[in-house]
Amino acid sequence: MSDSVRKVNRILKNSNRKEIDELLDEIILSDRQSKIFHLFYIKKECVNFISDTIGVSSDTVYKELAAIRRKILSTL
Repeated sequence: MSDSVRKVNRILKNSNRKEIDELLDEIILSDRQSKIFHLFYIKKECVNFISDTIGVSSDTVYKELAAIRRKILSTL
């Protein structure tokens, strides 16, 4: 696991819902990224479930998660 993944996971794990909502207000996510963020970080679903649910490949989900992490880290 890379340092950026650990850092974002630590930030989100130690944040309450209000802090997460404030973070989401600071970054711009596409509709697909918003769905992936919610399913992965809030509902704690696995990548394969997310890919099946929203109809994209698991590779796409991983790429979107990387983009989401970059956006989160850019706000720090």
